[in-house]
Amino acid sequence: MGELAKVVFLADKLDPWKVERSPFLSRVAELAKTDLDAAIMQYLDRTIELLVKGGQMVHPAAVDFRNHLLWRADRPRVKRMA
Repeated sequence: MGELAKVVFLADKLDPWKVERSPFLSRVAELAKTDLDAAIMQYLDRTIELLVKGGQMVHPAAVDFRNHLLWRADRPRVKRMA
């Protein structure tokens, strides 16, 4: 996902009406000011948690993208160890 797509993704999630209904989105909004990946990760973590707790299905694309973000975040640590 490119930077523009990340901005559009977050813009949709951070609509003021949605933030009012889901207070965890205020943390996502704060993160989005400095780190789009961290904001998306926070959104995915919380959303997946709520879906699992509610006994609902989690879309595989959400899990795949979360795993991708984790992999990207971990790559610099792996390179430093080598």
